[in-house]
Amino acid sequence: MFIFSKAFPLLKKGYRIRHKRWPDLYFITLKENKVYDSSGNLYTQDFDEYFDKNSEVSDNAGHVWEIYYEIMDENL
Repeated sequence: MFIFSKAFPLLKKGYRIRHKRWPDLYFITLKENKVYDSSGNLYTQDFDEYFDKNSEVSDNAGHVWEIYYEIMDENL
């Protein structure tokens, strides 16, 4: 688990991240400096602005962010 300021930059490295209280298959991902959720909805218009404005407050929530790993079913 990560704090926000450590997890959010992982989006720029291609990772998908999720908050531990979100549904299991829900995550956010980065595309062209915009953050989208797993349903294709815009989560935030500007990655850098959102990160700068929310890091300090979101870090206070503690280690609640995790990397989303897609589980592949070998029987499909």
